[in-house]
Amino acid sequence: MNYVRNAAVAVTMLAALFLVPSADAGQGEWTTAASACVPDESSHGTYTLEQARFEFLGANTGEIVARCNITNPFDAVNPLWDCMSITYDDPDGFFSQYRVRVQLRLARDTTGASQTITTFDSNLVADDNPELHCFAHDFNFLRNAYYLTVILDREDAQATPRIMRVRLFRNQQG
Repeated sequence: MNYVRNAAVAVTMLAALFLVPSADAGQGEWTTAASACVPDESSHGTYTLEQARFEFLGANTGEIVARCNITNPFDAVNPLWDCMSITYDDPDGFFSQYRVRVQLRLARDTTGASQTITTFDSNLVADDNPELHCFAHDFNFLRNAYYLTVILDREDAQATPRIMRVRLFRNQQG
């Protein structure tokens, strides 16, 4: 009888190892190439997707926008992400002729209302690729959908701002 009980306890403990998420489960990352994002209909005819890049087509100026769906790689566990790493090119750095912005946004499950969690703006930082942008947010994929809005601005066609990649991850420094 003790053997059966001990075996049942061992099987239960072994099953718990596979079913209960570890403390490190939410520490992975999510990455997208900018060319995998969906350009906004307002950007029709003014953008190009070149390899991993999202950028202006030809001599077009103004603003181009794309949205990138964010999926939860952990399914049952919410990620502990608190930083974005953005690989981009802003030809004039923190001056205003060219600009790259990345907004981390959520859409609520009950109303569909969108809210910006944080915004990276290339005109507010020194050009350092990839750029690290950290934020405070508790992800909850059961109640929200998450996405990025990528916005590029160009006043003239002398140079081309572009974005290549965005990565969400947990900053483990400090």
